[in-house]
Amino acid sequence: DGFAARVEAAAASGALGALARLPTPAREAAIGAFARLAKRIDTRRDRAARAFLAQALGPLPAAELEARVLEAWRHFFRVLLETEGFDRILRDGPGVRR
Repeated sequence: DGFAARVEAAAASGALGALARLPTPAREAAIGAFARLAKRIDTRRDRAARAFLAQALGPLPAAELEARVLEAWRHFFRVLLETEGFDRILRDGPGVRR
């Protein structure tokens, strides 16, 4: 809740805003890179996604299961960036008065 947290939040918001403004191919490439990185780093959520998909869809071939888990990560980052982009449009749009 201190100064460092505010600086960190501002940096994260700026980075997300910059990524949200990228052209679609570049944004999708960044989303894919972050999804692959998150999948490798956050193994707990990765295992949870596998368990959820196996429960929801039944047994899947390993390659299909991994592809679906990676797509779940992509979806997470896509929603994150789209939300940030939408928030910036609302906050900075042409109808906003300061």
